[in-house]
Amino acid sequence: MKTPPRRSLPFSLRRRLLLLRWAIRGYVLFEALAVVAIWLGVTFWAALALDYLPVLAGAGEMPRGVRAALLIAIGVV
Repeated sequence: MKTPPRRSLPFSLRRRLLLLRWAIRGYVLFEALAVVAIWLGVTFWAALALDYLPVLAGAGEMPRGVRAALLIAIGVV
């Protein structure tokens, strides 16, 4: 059984499809960078709040071991 011959698309349509592909890639990249920036901001403020919470409660600063565990947990996530 023969395969049908391939017909090429007109140049203007190929060009539009190429531009659409690049626009989609740019959008996906922009969205990924935005998600990373939001995640970094949220984890920064969450870690700062968790670190300062004992001070607000009247205790001293967190021990080094707890701080290190908190930083490692945030780094892993």
